[in-house]
Amino acid sequence: MTRLILDNLCSVIVDCAHKTAPLDEFGGYFAVGTPAMRGNVIDYSEARRISKSTFDDWTARLRPRVGDLLLAREAPVGPVVRIPPAENVAPGQRTVLLRPNPSVVDSRFLYYYLISPERQRELLAKASGSTVPHLNVADVRIFPMSGVPHLSKQHAIADVLGAFDDKIAANKHAIASARELSDVRFRRALQSYPARRTTLGELVDHGVLGLGDGYRTKRSEHGTPGPRILRAADVRDFRIFPDGAEYVSNDYRTRIGAKVSRSGDIVLTTKGTVGRVAIVPARMEEVVYSPQTCYFRIFKEDVVDFGYLAAWFNSRDLADQLAIVMHKSDMAPYVNLQDIRSLRAPLPEISVQRDEGSFQRSAIESIHALSSENDALAGARDELLPLLLAGRIGVRDAEKVVEEVV
Repeated sequence: MTRLILDNLCSVIVDCAHKTAPLDEFGGYFAVGTPAMRGNVIDYSEARRISKSTFDDWTARLRPRVGDLLLAREAPVGPVVRIPPAENVAPGQRTVLLRPNPSVVDSRFLYYYLISPERQRELLAKASGSTVPHLNVADVRIFPMSGVPHLSKQHAIADVLGAFDDKIAANKHAIASARELSDVRFRRALQSYPARRTTLGELVDHGVLGLGDGYRTKRSEHGTPGPRILRAADVRDFRIFPDGAEYVSNDYRTRIGAKVSRSGDIVLTTKGTVGRVAIVPARMEEVVYSPQTCYFRIFKEDVVDFGYLAAWFNSRDLADQLAIVMHKSDMAPYVNLQDIRSLRAPLPEISVQRDEGSFQRSAIESIHALSSENDALAGARDELLPLLLAGRIGVRDAEKVVEEVV
């Protein structure tokens, strides 16, 4: 194995345009910046839709193609995504486009190598020491690529690790299908049964529902041990991904009060990308809600069924109401507590809610189970890579592990 740097493995490394791509709500292309790269997959709801002409301008230096990788070099440092088959993605701000040289590196292997926990730690360490941690393009070029094996072994490793991603993708498809079926059923339920509209504020005033925005932490309150701060960016795909680096010290727990997560809380994002919804699953680590989020807790399930209300939060009915109140100015979209209290939920008889809610609960449990399986699969994938690189496990043995797990 030869000591290498990233520049040795890429035909081209190109920086992004240092300006914001103009938005085109009907554009068929996307400028993918660092907010759209969390979890090492493209989140198109966080990407900017752009026109064909803007896409051409933003990709004039190098037109992205399948096999290319996009690396985030700031806010946060480290996420990597693959250019999709549609080839409709342009580098957004604070990213670097990598074109792996197929004569020396397998693009799939390079992706897994860069997203591995060890490489991510190295990227963050290289970026530390500045006010806002970031990597320059020069830093990216000279990033050390220790332990990269010969090309044939790269292909074999990529095949093994790709099997995990194939299963993860299948589970994500099942999750999307479950959410779509849940939405269809809920819309039919709304059409089939008469329901009075009740504002969330009325439910709060009658002790049926609890809601609140997040805790506004002071820098002096940060510290460990204590719960992690949950940001709006951590809520996506009907799930919560608590991976931020800021915590509130347990010394201030009494100040936080009810703004600490509980199993079964419904969480809504209220700033930036308004309207993302997730349910706090059992056994999730405790988090403190930030002011970018709002939480909801049912206190009287003889009035409002949890499964029914969770489905409403994930419905077009709520999304349409949020779309009306979120645009107050030229600032980024947001909703405040007054807006949230004014939202009107359709509440049929409790027997109807429970009938529909039973199905919705089962769907939520299925989604959480599949999501937990995906977390385990990703963890197993990331654990295998260093073992394969170090020769502590052979490719054939790794294939047997994949067969058992997948």
